[in-house]
Amino acid sequence: MYSIWLLAENLLPDETDYAHEYKLQNRIGRSLTDLGGIHLMELKLSRRNGSKPRNNAG
Repeated sequence: MYSIWLLAENLLPDETDYAHEYKLQNRIGRSLTDLGGIHLMELKLSRRNGSKPRNNAG
């Protein structure tokens, strides 16, 4: 199971990277699966860091 979130606003204000990956675990740290996870991309940070969207020809 994968989830990809494209965020127009910053969700994690203390982070400087625009891409984040999280895995699903229970309270004792056991992973539900080795596959999957949640991937966040904070679009405001990607633009501020000089990254261009992949579909941008310029």
